[in-house]
Amino acid sequence: MTNPGLLKLILFALGIAGVTIPCMDAQPQRRANIWHFGNGMGMDFSCGRPVALGNTYITSLEGAAGICDESGSLLFYSNCGGGKRGTEQINGAIWNRNREVIFDLNNTQGGGISASQGGIVVPDPASGSRYYLFMVDELESIGSPARAHRGLTYFLIDMNLAGGFGGVVKSNMPVFLPAAECITAARHSNGADYWVLTVDFESRDLVTVLVTANGVQTPVRHTRQVFVGPLVLKMSPDGQYLFDGTDLYRFDASTGSIAWVCSIDLANNYAYSFSPSSRYLYTIRQTTPRTLVRYDLQDAVIGAEFEPVATLADYFTGYMQTGPDGNIYFNATNFTQGFDRVGISMIQCPDTDAPKVLFDVLYFFVNAQGSQNGRFAGLVNIADFWFDGLQDEIEGDTLEKKLCPGTTLTLRPGCKGESYRWSTGATGEVLPVTEPGQYRVSITSGCFTVVETHLVVPGQQPAVALEHVAFDNFCSALPFPLQAVAQHADTLVWSTGATGPGIAVEYGGRYSVTAANACGEAEAVVEFPTDLCCRVFVPNAFAPDRFGFNEQFQIAPFQCPFTEFQLRVFSRWGELVFESNDPNVPWSGISKGEKWPAGVYLWTMTYRLSDDPQQRLVRRRGDLTLLR
Repeated sequence: MTNPGLLKLILFALGIAGVTIPCMDAQPQRRANIWHFGNGMGMDFSCGRPVALGNTYITSLEGAAGICDESGSLLFYSNCGGGKRGTEQINGAIWNRNREVIFDLNNTQGGGISASQGGIVVPDPASGSRYYLFMVDELESIGSPARAHRGLTYFLIDMNLAGGFGGVVKSNMPVFLPAAECITAARHSNGADYWVLTVDFESRDLVTVLVTANGVQTPVRHTRQVFVGPLVLKMSPDGQYLFDGTDLYRFDASTGSIAWVCSIDLANNYAYSFSPSSRYLYTIRQTTPRTLVRYDLQDAVIGAEFEPVATLADYFTGYMQTGPDGNIYFNATNFTQGFDRVGISMIQCPDTDAPKVLFDVLYFFVNAQGSQNGRFAGLVNIADFWFDGLQDEIEGDTLEKKLCPGTTLTLRPGCKGESYRWSTGATGEVLPVTEPGQYRVSITSGCFTVVETHLVVPGQQPAVALEHVAFDNFCSALPFPLQAVAQHADTLVWSTGATGPGIAVEYGGRYSVTAANACGEAEAVVEFPTDLCCRVFVPNAFAPDRFGFNEQFQIAPFQCPFTEFQLRVFSRWGELVFESNDPNVPWSGISKGEKWPAGVYLWTMTYRLSDDPQQRLVRRRGDLTLLR
């Protein structure tokens, strides 16, 4: 049979012909707020305009997948499979929002490290807390002697597990094979179920898989009548159109049926995307020079005409993905600028009459040598149905600030943009205010706006006082709590370094606490007698026969007239290993003639003092480390 690795290179070359490469509120679009891709890289759209992320632990040569909740908080992400490239072994995994592995794919499960789209996430129609993560294998695996081809598989993730960090309840469930490289999804017309689509790489037919509350249904083939296998499949956000890089199809979201519409001549078979409104199809015409164009799907004859948008010149284009800000992002690297970086470019305002391409809005620097630290062609693959009905203005954070008496407070947005408009009519980035109230600012980048709310409340100087129990005899009262009673304080800092509302007084001296907020500071001080009160020092470690000193566990009482005393030491299993009623008797680490092993032990101590008028029983406990 044809060498799959060579076939993929041929398919990919068709997409880059002519290029020489030298060695808040619930809003569905926020499901795509956080992207992870490449080599420990990512993008955060929380403020609309994306900012770069690093140290995401992911290694992905091409496709990756992930999803957020409707407030934009990350749930989980995956590189959708591992693999070996040369001498490098790249691990596949699923990570939670804390970047912790919740499932190790162990390079034997899921898809392939170089699948163009990698995988895709759809919710489980039967549960609001579970998600299907579908993964697709790489083309090189078909017929490979190195390992078995895994085709299309899925993992079911329950976000109620592990305290809300998620866990996998079904893993590596087979769905269809041979399937490789491409995967997309659409929402069913009933609004509850989902369609997942891939390609049979033997027949080159399209394959649909229905996901319902009853689970993943039997795959259905649809004749494609095009022998060239696609690398990428894209479904329009409204679920009406499907594009495979060469041909456009009508999709029926109620039945899953697919009908051919037209061929798109000279289209790139890797880098293309529908606009959020589903009106336009953006792709790259493989002409000289290569040109980014768009097709209007409302034309009487679709595909007959196109509109040039930008010339790509020296840019090599990778995967395209719509973002939650309504722009289309794509991996686009200009090799004339060097091999140490991967640029992310965008099509700004793709649904307007005047879309604009902004090159290199973000850079990711890479090591040009080696897969794990080197170049990548893909991005995250997110279902475009999340962008159907995309809102071009969303609510951002609500921030509370204090306005101190007689001062001017400068409000500064938490997000950055190209322009700003405050509810007062001001258009500067910052706003000076002298009155409490609610101030809103619209932060706009291109055609997308984030609205922040700033609540300005009256601020007051903090006040603080100290309280403690009344006593006639200071020493007999020890230890006792000292509490800070504060008003309008954001922070409390004690002279001991503690930051809580109270501390324990164990000996005399000067104690102070400082209460602070944006309007200033206040301090309270108290002094206690420095009488020579009883103190018992208890070491936290000892090392028998090891250092020549500190070989015994021995307490050190000071000014303690004991009338009753008991010291006990227990193993971590609760076994009593030492007991004494004499404070001068140490423990040598031996019990019943045997040396006890190194480890952590628990001690308890009780005593009464002759100078305590109330003859209270003092109880103390702690842990002890025995070193050998």
